[in-house]
Parts: sequence; structure tokens; C-alpha cells
Amino acid sequence: MNFKLEKSLAILERTPAILTALLVNLSSDWTENNEGGETWSPYDVIGHLIEGENTDWIPENLKLGAPITLPLQKLKLNTMAATKITVNSNGSLKVEGDFEIVDAQGNVYGLQGRTALGLCRCGLSKNKPFCDGAHNGHLDHQAVAFDLPPKKV
Repeated sequence: MNFKLEKSLAILERTPAILTALLVNLSSDWTENNEGGETWSPYDVIGHLIEGENTDWIPENLKLGAPITLPLQKLKLNTMAATKITVNSNGSLKVEGDFEIVDAQGNVYGLQGRTALGLCRCGLSKNKPFCDGAHNGHLDHQAVAFDLPPKKV
């Protein structure tokens, strides 16, 4: 088959829906693990597709004057959580992954490269919004997951 942009758009437009159907709501056991060595996880594959979209086929086709959308960018936002928040019993909210924290005015806290930290939920920390352990002996909450009631429409 000879590559023609107009024919390839039909398959490229379907890619986000297919990947979404395969990967949304799966645990990180499925989405972030690989088979070892030089293999890629589904998360890595999607990152590679997005990188290619941004640096390869999108710029090349813009040079040709082709109409372009960024369907995989939407997929990245909707497939798997880049951030995990753990409610610790008698303690902080542990935040892990790819995240930023901003204040009420939208200013970003300098996290110095951290990919995990604790957020205070007791109100006693001298380093709010971050946990400094001041909750020890002052917070009584056993973290047990439950389902919220249905969302109000």
C-alpha cells in the first residue's frame, strides 16, 4: 500500500476510541507493566504515539496543508490516571505520580522534582498544605474505600 494522508486519517481517527475501549478503567497492573527488558507497557505505547503525533506526522502534514486534529492528546487525558491519591489511615493524603499543586491564585508550588508527597488533612501541619507528621495522635480515621452516591444531575 502506498501511503496517502487522506486514507490514513480514517484509521488515525479511530485509534483513540480503540485504545480507550481497551485500556480505560484498567488497573495500573495492566496499563503500566511490561514484559521486561526492552518491552513497553500500554502506557509507554500511548506516550510514544502522542510523541509521534506531536513531532512526526502532525508537523509533516501541516507542511502539506492537511487539516489536522490531535485525537491522541484527548486519549492521554482520559485513559489512565497519571496521579494516584491514597487516603492513609490516621494520616495524610499521599499523592504519587505526575502532578502539580497550585495555590488558590493558580501559583505552582515548587516540588523540586518530587513524584510523591503527603498532603495535610488534619490542619495541624506547620508546612500546609504539606504533611509534617503533626497529625500523629490527633487524627482518628480508618481509611476504607466506599462508593459515593450517584452524581446529582
